[in-house]
Amino acid sequence: MRTIDKTILVWKYLLPEMKENEELLRYVNVNNFYPLVAKAETTYPFIIYRRDNINVTYTKTPYYNWSNTIYISVDIWTDDYTTGVEILNIVRSIYENKALNDEDLRLDNIRVSSIQEKFTQDGYCQTIQFVMTGES
Repeated sequence: MRTIDKTILVWKYLLPEMKENEELLRYVNVNNFYPLVAKAETTYPFIIYRRDNINVTYTKTPYYNWSNTIYISVDIWTDDYTTGVEILNIVRSIYENKALNDEDLRLDNIRVSSIQEKFTQDGYCQTIQFVMTGES
C-alpha cells in the first residue's frame, strides 16, 4: 500500500502552536491569522502564514520512502515597529529547534533560514522563514 505524503499539510500541524500560544495571543487576536493574505478590513496586528516550498528527496523505493525539506514563512504585520519585533521573537521561540512527531507527519530540525523586515503603505512587516525536514 502506498503511503500518502502529508507534508503539504504542514500548517495543519503547526498552526495550532501559534494559535494556542498565550504570549502570542496577548498581541494578536486568534481570528487574525490568515493563510497567504489578510482580508482588506483586517486591523493590526495580524499574521500571514504560508508554505514557500517543499523539496522532495526520494529513496530507492520512491513510492514508499521519501524525505522532504519544507520551507514556511510567517509575516507579522503591525502599525508599530517595536511591537512587530516583539511578536516576531515570540513566533521564533514557538518553532525554532522544535520537532513534531504526529502519527501522520514527523517534522524535525526546525530552524530559522531567514528574517527580513520592511515598511509598506502604513504598516511594518516582520518576516521569518523556517526550514525543516518532514516525513509522513
